[in-house]
Amino acid sequence: MAVNLRDATHPIPRPGMLATVRNRRGTVTAVAPFDGGNGRLHLVHLDCQDGGSPTAERLLWELEPSKTLLEPTALPSAHDTDPMPAGTRGRRRAGTFADSWRRTMEGID
Repeated sequence: MAVNLRDATHPIPRPGMLATVRNRRGTVTAVAPFDGGNGRLHLVHLDCQDGGSPTAERLLWELEPSKTLLEPTALPSAHDTDPMPAGTRGRRRAGTFADSWRRTMEGID
């Protein structure tokens, strides 16, 4: 009996999206459908530039228990995050976040 593992709360990734899987964030570089005994699954190629190892992951999207997607043009939600503290420490964190976004967006056309 075929089981549909796709659910509306976890859409299928597209190349260029940011994905968080296994506590790592990376850029989706390719998505390939696979029709098997459990219905259609998607093999996702993920490039991670967080300094961890390995730098590239291949995974079956529907089988990952904890996953999130972020559109390349999405802005952070002001309601879900705390503001950065004022002063030098806050400016340093803001620079780190900006540099992180810049590095992530370099591979997106």
